[in-house]
Amino acid sequence: MNEKFLYKKVQQCFLNYNHDLDVMPFPKKDYEIIAQQINDYVNEHKKADLHVIIHDVVYEYLSKN
Repeated sequence: MNEKFLYKKVQQCFLNYNHDLDVMPFPKKDYEIIAQQINDYVNEHKKADLHVIIHDVVYEYLSKN
């Protein structure tokens, strides 16, 4: 999956959840974990909607942190 595209979609999702990236940026290490979770899910569920997957993973990340 294109990393720039995925990073941009994850950033947009954070903003949708009213997470201010200027005040509370997420570390690159955390992004790598999020990206890996998204890629794993996409590989397991080929027909799943990428938009939904990204939102689910980001929501889970924000609810734990």
